[in-house]
Amino acid sequence: MQGIGRHWPVNGESPRSDLGMASSGSVCLPAHRGVEHRSTSPWSTSPPASAPPSRRQLEVMEERVAGAITNLHRQLLADRQEADMLVQQSLNRLEARLGTCEQAQ
Repeated sequence: MQGIGRHWPVNGESPRSDLGMASSGSVCLPAHRGVEHRSTSPWSTSPPASAPPSRRQLEVMEERVAGAITNLHRQLLADRQEADMLVQQSLNRLEARLGTCEQAQ
């Protein structure tokens, strides 16, 4: 029966599920009783908002955040070292130019 279920756009059109019919550019998936439609994205691993996260889930999230912060600190250190090296190279070139200018006078 057309009009039951969720309508997903094929051509970038907005879904027409609120009208109870599929538009010309959408696919109508059948509705199943008792089946909750959730995102299947790998980023949506958390339970529904009504359930609080478990201790293990919090520990995993803390480990991920700590790892991300550690990686950011490493990148910051590498960027600072590169900036220091570039500054030193610029100073060396400037001193060489000044020496050349002084010799020319």
